[in-house]
Amino acid sequence: MKRYRFSGKYKKKNYYEKYYTNYKFIKNKVVPVLKKLQKKKKLPSALHFIDTSAGDGRLHEILKKQHIIKSYKAYDISPAPGNIDVTRQDWLKTKTKKQDSLIGFNPPYGYNNEKAKKFIKKGWNMQR
Repeated sequence: MKRYRFSGKYKKKNYYEKYYTNYKFIKNKVVPVLKKLQKKKKLPSALHFIDTSAGDGRLHEILKKQHIIKSYKAYDISPAPGNIDVTRQDWLKTKTKKQDSLIGFNPPYGYNNEKAKKFIKKGWNMQR
């Protein structure tokens, strides 16, 4: 396995590649798109949301408040301190069942996006 060093102001001392999605982006971009899909009946109204790299839990909090999701399960290998809604666990190592879910992730990318590809593949296989 290749080793690489993080560089730049956001990556120093950031072993798990943490980056939390901006609140404004979620409210102004993500929520309107999901509501539009639900209005057009292209997305079920009673969704179970699986957040595979939840961090501080802001995404599932907002989706729940906006009535886009009915329930959720949130995982993170290193959740933000004090967040009791997020299970400290590597989602890639969890046993999951196929269900009617919306899977959201802002995964750690890793070298050559290898980690991100694993997240996408597992999510895709859950829906098939």
